[in-house]
Amino acid sequence: MVYGGIRLRTLGDRLRFARERKELTQVDVSKLTGINNKTISNYENSISYPDPETLKILADLYDVSADYLLGRNEKKNKEVYYSIDVSDLPDEAIKQVEEYVEFMRQKYVSKKEKDKRR
Repeated sequence: MVYGGIRLRTLGDRLRFARERKELTQVDVSKLTGINNKTISNYENSISYPDPETLKILADLYDVSADYLLGRNEKKNKEVYYSIDVSDLPDEAIKQVEEYVEFMRQKYVSKKEKDKRR
């Protein structure tokens, strides 16, 4: 999986990506879980690894599956995470891609809601 030109190969990469998607800092995670923020940093830098119970706590907090964090699949429940390598695009183009994705999300979410009403 590639995100912003960074390949998410390790558990640490996926932990960081999942945390950032939830817009949490390491300190936030520490406060919410009781896990020392230095320990969280060590997990994200692949210096140490969470035990199974801690992995479950982090997966639940980040709303992803443990299989996703372990790199066994790209899915979180029914959702699929797609990634696009935008590393060679200027910031303005990246912003346009993000805006287009949001536009499409709104378009199809409203279409689903209309279909449900029928």
